[in-house]
Amino acid sequence: MKPLENNSAKKGILILFALTLLTTSINAKMPDDFKCKNRKAAVAMLIEGIKSDNIGLMKSAAYLAGKYRLKEAVPALIEKLNSNLDDNCKVLIALSLFMIGSEEGIEAVFNLTNSQPDSHLNHIYGAIYNEFVKSLDINDPLISSIVDAKR
Repeated sequence: MKPLENNSAKKGILILFALTLLTTSINAKMPDDFKCKNRKAAVAMLIEGIKSDNIGLMKSAAYLAGKYRLKEAVPALIEKLNSNLDDNCKVLIALSLFMIGSEEGIEAVFNLTNSQPDSHLNHIYGAIYNEFVKSLDINDPLISSIVDAKR
């Protein structure tokens, strides 16, 4: 019985390896201009997902906007951040805005730091803001003055 189990494990690994190679080769054959042609439509659909009332769709779209650092999604994310969403959604949106790196998005996160009754959430939003500030070049006088004004 032992050799049979070992063979099925080997077959499973081989199938996974073959699928990985197959998907890699399919993506490699995709034309270079495919992404450029469909980018506007994809971003527009993602923004519609962020604006959606479907929480699962909104969370997925917000996550993807942050993952791919889509600056076009910042206004929709800020709008959702300031709406009556649950705290988990707001933290996800704040993290997406952090990943995008938009100053107006981070300002919206900063504005939430003192507006929440839960001090734990204030701490989370403050930590996100502080990480963004750490990533900036504080030696730049303009940035330094903006950061000092916010503190």
